[in-house]
This record gives sequence, structure tokens and C-alpha cells, in this order.
Amino acid sequence: MPKAKGKRSRPGSRPPRSIPKQPPILDDRRVCFSFEHLDVGGNPKFRLADCPLDFLRSLLTALRDLSTRTVSELLAEWGDVNQAHPIIFAETTEPGGFSQLDEQLAEHEAWQFKLDPKKKWRVHGLLIDDLFLVVWLDPSHKLYGKSK
Repeated sequence: MPKAKGKRSRPGSRPPRSIPKQPPILDDRRVCFSFEHLDVGGNPKFRLADCPLDFLRSLLTALRDLSTRTVSELLAEWGDVNQAHPIIFAETTEPGGFSQLDEQLAEHEAWQFKLDPKKKWRVHGLLIDDLFLVVWLDPSHKLYGKSK
């Protein structure tokens, strides 16, 4: 009997784990936020120390309010209210994207949203199913600044 072609695995070895790349699931689950991948000082444009107190207050208020919404509601409202949209890193000051993230996470679509309609304040991260991973805090909107 001919053997099947493909990669061979060693006895007892496990296949590599990967995070599936999928669009956000639009259902009735509420959005959760994670700061596990927050870049607190690695990129000088997005240092936590440079976030004014008003920005941090607005961030906490926004996350409290957004976490009451489902993924479907959030995506429906985001574009209009919070100027949220996917990030095309090639058009930003960070063409390498979230380079500090592992490869599996970096493959997911990056998003940004605005904290206050009267301010430039932005939050950048990844939306995976019902979880928004906050990566960069951007009180000066430096991701779309003029200098690359």
C-alpha cells in the first residue's frame, strides 16, 4: 500500500499549535479587553509614561462602556462614533506593524479606535473573536503622523 505524502510526525509529538486567523465572530458575546500585550515602553511613540492622566481616565471610561456591548454592536457603532477601522500598517509611521508580537498574533487584523470625539487619542490593538488585545496607547495620534 503506498504511503501518504506529507509531513511525518515523530511518535508522541504534537502538531504545532496555532491561533486560527478568522474575522471577529459576530454574535451576542460581550467584548472583553486584554492588556497582556500592551507595549508599555518598547516603542517610544507609544510609551505609557507619555499618556496624560485625562487620556487614562478616558481610556478606562471607554473600556467600561465598550465592554457592555456585543461584538456585533461594537463593530456596527465603531466606524461612526469612535472612528474605528482596521489599520493598514504600510500607510502608517510603523510599517512593520506590531513587530513585538509573536508571529501568530501579528497575523491578525489590527484595529484602532478613538477615545474621545474631541481629541486625537487612539487605542491600537487586535480584535480576535470577542477579545480586543490592547497593544499601543496613542494620545497624540502618532501612528498616522507625518514622520515615518
